[in-house]
Amino acid sequence: MADYSLTLAACSADKMQSLADETGARTVLLDATDEHAVAALFDELPDAPRVAIYNPSASVRGPISDLSVEDVRLAVDVKAIGSFLTGKYAARRMLKADPIDGTRGKILFTGASAGVKGFPQSAPFAMGKFAQRGLAESMARELHP
Repeated sequence: MADYSLTLAACSADKMQSLADETGARTVLLDATDEHAVAALFDELPDAPRVAIYNPSASVRGPISDLSVEDVRLAVDVKAIGSFLTGKYAARRMLKADPIDGTRGKILFTGASAGVKGFPQSAPFAMGKFAQRGLAESMARELHP
């Protein structure tokens, strides 16, 4: 099995510290909706990533008539824009790398059934996951060999 150097990025150290302790990963505090921060994360890696995984978490639930636009915007931005930025900057680095075993790397987004079917009182979650799924499908068709 190949050795990997791990980097974990999250908006809160609490969310990643135990995993970082267990794996010896480097940690980075990151707002995944900040393009400059995401670009810097990938630019500062010593090598192109072999695997990039984006597992967004910013949810708000409730009746559509009660949701605030600010809460919905954050939930959708973390899922949709964060996925886009991760995909963009991971792909930039990977496309410049030499292939290993026929690939330059893998970009993975965690999905949910809400990416194909919205559920009551979960509109922001479904909105973000639909966007994330569409991005993943587009990227797969564009970047797959």
